[in-house]
Amino acid sequence: MITEYKIFPETPLCPNCENAMSVSDVIPTMPTTGLDQDEVIYECRKCGAEMKQILDRQRAEPIILGQ
Repeated sequence: MITEYKIFPETPLCPNCENAMSVSDVIPTMPTTGLDQDEVIYECRKCGAEMKQILDRQRAEPIILGQ
């Protein structure tokens, strides 16, 4: 079984309240663009502000413990 894990860089700070934002959604780019990117939507849990960012897709291999 192959499982895909996405790696996100450090989350940005909210432009309104300076709180750390969290990833609320990840939207892959359309295959027709030929780009290996995702649109990442961040949301501030304190004030509700949203921020969008386009990131190059990076994947990590899953770690299987006990084998």
